[in-house]
Amino acid sequence: MRMDKAQLRTVLIIMGVVLAYVGLVWYPAFAERNSLLEQIAEADEKLGVARDRSDGLAKLKQEVAKLRAEKESTNKEIPSKDEMAELLHEISVQIESENLTGQGINMLTEESGEDYDTQPLELTFSGNALDAFRLIHRLESMPRLVQIDSVTIRREHRSEGQNVNTSMRLNAYLSHTGEDKP
Repeated sequence: MRMDKAQLRTVLIIMGVVLAYVGLVWYPAFAERNSLLEQIAEADEKLGVARDRSDGLAKLKQEVAKLRAEKESTNKEIPSKDEMAELLHEISVQIESENLTGQGINMLTEESGEDYDTQPLELTFSGNALDAFRLIHRLESMPRLVQIDSVTIRREHRSEGQNVNTSMRLNAYLSHTGEDKP
C-alpha cells in the first residue's frame, strides 16, 4: 500500500502532535506524579517512626503514672542518698541473719530520674535453698522501697544437700532529698 504525500503529511503531523503532547504534557505530569509518590512514601515513613515513638512515650507515661500511684499508696519509705550506707548494712544483716555465706554486694551504675534515683545492686551469697528463699521474702518485705529484678539460683556442685549459690539484682530507690518518707 502506497501513501500519497497528503496522507504522509497527515501521519507526520499526527505523530508530531502526539510527540509534542508526550513531551510537553504527559511526561512532566508523569515525573511530577513519581516525585509526589516518593514524597508521600518518605512522609509515611517519618509518620511511622513518629507514631512508634509516641506509642513508646505513651507506654512510658503509663508506667510512670503507675509507679507514682504505687509510691503514693505504699507504706514503704524511699531512703535518701545519704541513707544508702544504712540500706546496704540492712541488706547485709538480712543475709547474715539467714545464715547465708559468701555474701557480696556490688553497686552498679546509678540511674538518675526526675523524682528519684535508682541504685542497682547485685547480691551474691551461698547457703541452704530455703534460707535463700526466706531472704528474698525478707528483702521484699523491707520497710525501704527495693525491687528485685532477677534471681539466679544454682545448686552448689559439691553439695549433697540443698545448698545453692544465688545471685540477684535488685533496685534500691533513693530520693533526691529526705522528704519522701511517709
